[in-house]
Amino acid sequence: MAKTSRKSELVMVAFAVFCSAVMHSQECGRTDWQSIAYKRAVAHQDDPRQSVVVDVRGLQAGVALTVYHRPLRQPAYLSAPSFFVSKDGALTWQSEQHDQPASLNNAWSRDYVRSSTGSMVRYRLVPGLDLYARSGDGGSTWEIPEYSISGLSKDEFVHKFSNKNSHLQVFINAVHPHDPRTLLASIRLVPWFEEDTTQSQKLETVFISNDGGDHWRPFSDSLEPFDVTGQDATYPIGISPVDANIYLGVARIGKVEGVNVIGVVKSLDGAKTWKAVGQQRDLLAPVRLVGAQSSEVTLTHADPRVFQFAFDPKDRSVMYLVSSKGVFKTTDGANSWSLLNVGVAELEAVNSIAVNPMNGKQLFVGSRYGLFRSDDGGCTFNQVFPTPHR
Repeated sequence: MAKTSRKSELVMVAFAVFCSAVMHSQECGRTDWQSIAYKRAVAHQDDPRQSVVVDVRGLQAGVALTVYHRPLRQPAYLSAPSFFVSKDGALTWQSEQHDQPASLNNAWSRDYVRSSTGSMVRYRLVPGLDLYARSGDGGSTWEIPEYSISGLSKDEFVHKFSNKNSHLQVFINAVHPHDPRTLLASIRLVPWFEEDTTQSQKLETVFISNDGGDHWRPFSDSLEPFDVTGQDATYPIGISPVDANIYLGVARIGKVEGVNVIGVVKSLDGAKTWKAVGQQRDLLAPVRLVGAQSSEVTLTHADPRVFQFAFDPKDRSVMYLVSSKGVFKTTDGANSWSLLNVGVAELEAVNSIAVNPMNGKQLFVGSRYGLFRSDDGGCTFNQVFPTPHR
């Protein structure tokens, strides 16, 4: 009897291992994404925005979403961007006349931000001043923080490292998911009267404030504060809501022929140490483009644009990376990646992602062609905004 029981136990263990292997082999997404040949949009090549998901909140009845939308194929001066809100998981939508705060740290929603905790603390960029105002009551009243840096007032800091005709320019890269007054930002010194921002002085470190912007200090000089592809572009920083010691960012990971190589990095100890994520060579590889005559062309630069990082609300090993190549998913803590098939094989067509904080299997992906939803962790997607014609 004991032998039979032992045999049954071994059979059950073998079956469990087999099921685990099958489930792993059925993970969503493509693992052969290195071989994809992308198309490139003829219009709006430098701005992949049409529908950008900027905010997600869990509700008792489901999930609430906010989408920043600009009609496609229309010049910006003819079509002002609009915000649309859904409180039933993207089934119905209503337009909003006023700007909506963003809780997702993607590259397109930096002007008006808040923590993903849903706090009443918000930050809004003041045009012309290039600094963020802070509100502690959901936007009813605002104040300008002190912006003291490393023990110096903002004016003292500017005069020490630049000249009196310059000023601070701040870009918030992330608001801490559990502490709305903890901010990470890129900072540079910019001439007041120079329209050419190439004359600006970038500070080669990311800064942190733990009091809502009043006082700042260096956070990490390992991370790359400014995106090399644009004057006003910065890289996002991701902080896991499950484990605040887990960070994702972009950093210099080495040199090739004397040129800095930019890559995606992770930290598991609260940003004390960083290391490159897995499959780094593939993530950085040049993209193959299919031209109008179906002839393949290779991009001259190898650095993909990184738009956003996102995390599963419960599983610390599941993370997402949104880049100019699409949405990548890892289920093993950023050691390996698969490319989710949103249905758009076009360079810079996908721009953002939101994970339902109540259900990590439900994803919302913003793109040049609208908002897409997946209810199975990214295996399949359906367009949910603008509402498809049937």
